[in-house]
Amino acid sequence: MSLSPEIYEIVSLAARYWFAALGALIIWRAWRCIVSDNRHAKILRDWTPQTGAIGELLITQGSGGARRGTRFSLLKECLIGSGRACDIAVKSPGVMKRHAMMELREGGLLVSAMHGARVGINGAELSRQVFIKDGETLNLGGAGLRLTLYDAPPPDTDTQPDMVYEDYDDAGDDQPLTPQEQAFLDQMNASRHTE
Repeated sequence: MSLSPEIYEIVSLAARYWFAALGALIIWRAWRCIVSDNRHAKILRDWTPQTGAIGELLITQGSGGARRGTRFSLLKECLIGSGRACDIAVKSPGVMKRHAMMELREGGLLVSAMHGARVGINGAELSRQVFIKDGETLNLGGAGLRLTLYDAPPPDTDTQPDMVYEDYDDAGDDQPLTPQEQAFLDQMNASRHTE
């Protein structure tokens, strides 16, 4: 069974317009979804201060289940790790179930590692306790998370938090500080008292 050239031309012309219309429909639906998602995200951003969120962490690097671009709302005090019970669950190699505790302090966050874990800032050497400011990247295992604080001071101010660096003692943490870590904490405390 063969089609006559006239019928073949009509079928091919109809198919061409059918696929063009289908492509236009797909683009239109995608645009509607993007607009709807942006409206929904704006509503959530407007509600964020009322929920007690102080900022967000954005995954900038990671492997495993830690997908780049994932955002986490940040509370005044929260637990970060790979466990389901954590306030912020980052599934990445090297991130322990209960990796670190974060607390809001003046000018940033105090991040204290738990159970022998280590944390770092901007790829620097890992330690047990760090102070992270707006715009800096927190390193946990194989993941990097950029901090954004909603009410952060302008970057040109020289405000330093009034805090004491001390050993974070957590139940079950059987690894004491190394002499180098203790010397660093003592040096930081001494420099705070001389200012």
